[in-house]
Amino acid sequence: MKQMKKIHFGWKLVSILPMAGVLVAALGLAAPAFAGPNKINPTKLKFKGHITPQRRPDLRVRVWVDKRSVHQNADHTYNFTLRGELKNVGKADYKSRRNQQVLFLHEVGKSHHITDWHFSRLNHGQVKNVHVPIKNHPGGEFVPAYELALSFGPDIYMDKNPANDDRNRRNNFKR
Repeated sequence: MKQMKKIHFGWKLVSILPMAGVLVAALGLAAPAFAGPNKINPTKLKFKGHITPQRRPDLRVRVWVDKRSVHQNADHTYNFTLRGELKNVGKADYKSRRNQQVLFLHEVGKSHHITDWHFSRLNHGQVKNVHVPIKNHPGGEFVPAYELALSFGPDIYMDKNPANDDRNRRNNFKR
């Protein structure tokens, strides 16, 4: 029976609390609470290195076949050059520690890793051009595809360095 009294008392307290909040706000003892979206002024945010979310690096990857380099061999293979570009299209320099990121090229659908390029800095607007000669063995129904992709270490967004936080991850690979 004592437990029932405690439960009933608890319900009374819970039903009084919202009314008490209204009274406190009405008397001016507390600041009113506004429901709705919070508006954040990005110019007042302080980040390490004074980089606001709008002023972060954005690394973009592009890849293409150099049409001038395509040559068919007598054994029905093709030689060509894959060209790629990594460009910082963001509004800040990309600065990171060694081995936290890598640009790599692989054949899609296979675990065939072709090559990779390591870097730790890419200034705003700077471009890193890469190229790889490929000997392709066309295999009938399925044409090989290649992907140039940017890969980051697992702790890249947790290391408290906003200068290595890529702003847009959707443009970090291209086939």
